[in-house]
Amino acid sequence: MKKMMLLTVLLASALLLTPRVGFAKLKVVATLSDLGWIAEQVGGEDVDVKVLCPGHQDPHYLPAKPSLTRKLRKADLMIYNGLELEIGWLPLLVDTARNPKIRAGRRGELDCSAAIENVLDKPVGHVDRSGGDIHPLGNPHYLLDPRHGVAIGHLIAERLAELDPKRAERYRERARKLDDDMTAKIAAWKTRAASLD
Repeated sequence: MKKMMLLTVLLASALLLTPRVGFAKLKVVATLSDLGWIAEQVGGEDVDVKVLCPGHQDPHYLPAKPSLTRKLRKADLMIYNGLELEIGWLPLLVDTARNPKIRAGRRGELDCSAAIENVLDKPVGHVDRSGGDIHPLGNPHYLLDPRHGVAIGHLIAERLAELDPKRAERYRERARKLDDDMTAKIAAWKTRAASLD
């Protein structure tokens, strides 16, 4: 009887200590809190999301602190705004993190501006930083339009599906739900805004 109890305890311990292959959460690092929220909606319980620049800080001038490097070092996916919004600090953090997964051109690097079809305020002619705080690739503040958040949700879902094919349909389903929820909210906001005219 004692042998049977000991065997049961050892078996239970082995099961508890064995890593759960296939159930590990993807580690996602978002540069902005808006992108982090979208990643949480799409990733659900299958991702662990960290944000580099909280909503109360200016994303143009975030200090490149070692604590941010540590977040990027562990990332499976880095999602960023793009259009050079993070140009002053993100390249330095990526270099310092030494994470090959999130290097330019890798599947762990996702420029969310790729989801934006019509970037506003693209300058024409010669543009350089001597003209002040300008955005040579166009206005990077596209997240002010909630419809862009929907497009980014689908973009993130597809990249998560590439990185984690076993849960691909879950990511896509959550992106569709986000799309439906936001479409309904946008319609309600338009109705409310119409009454202000």
